Amino acid sequence: MDLETIRLTINTWWEYLLIYVSLFDLVAMFLCLIGVVLGVRRGMTKIFSSVIVILIVQVVTLEYYGFLAAWVYERMPVPVKILEMILFWAIVFVVTVVSRIILHVFSFLAKINFPTFVNSLGGSVFGGIRAAMMVSLLSNFLLMIPYEPIQKIYETAVSGPFFSRLSPEIHKTAMNLLPVPDQFRGVSKAESNPESQ
Repeated sequence: MDLETIRLTINTWWEYLLIYVSLFDLVAMFLCLIGVVLGVRRGMTKIFSSVIVILIVQVVTLEYYGFLAAWVYERMPVPVKILEMILFWAIVFVVTVVSRIILHVFSFLAKINFPTFVNSLGGSVFGGIRAAMMVSLLSNFLLMIPYEPIQKIYETAVSGPFFSRLSPEIHKTAMNLLPVPDQFRGVSKAESNPESQ
């Protein structure tokens, strides 16, 4: 490749970035990069437990926030959208605290020491996954807000559809894999039983 071809290629990349990549994409990439860097620094052992916590938080939150909002709405006439947003973060907080405590207790039982390279590489991979899951959970909350510019961000951003669908896909996969009885299901109970709709 000659210098002119390299210059044109770089200019094309910048044009692509300026035309198609939105501020949301840049923020999401930055947060995922921070997750990778923190994963390398903290190591796979510590980051993996954080991935488990975020996974539990996503599944439980998406399963029950709407169900609990409807339950509270029957007893207290507050707008359902407001209840959903409040309960979304309340469930995230409670489940995060409880699952971190449980994982902290179990961490004393099993300590695995990986070689430094594996620990750093695994930490970077799981750190990126954790950051993507956190961006996705935040995206799901932001999409609950009935404000058109926020909705538009996720339609126009390159990574918007990915992050807006990641948490619901994780939730759906987990609920299909986990043997949860119907009486303990919230959202997926109605989805699995079409007669209840």
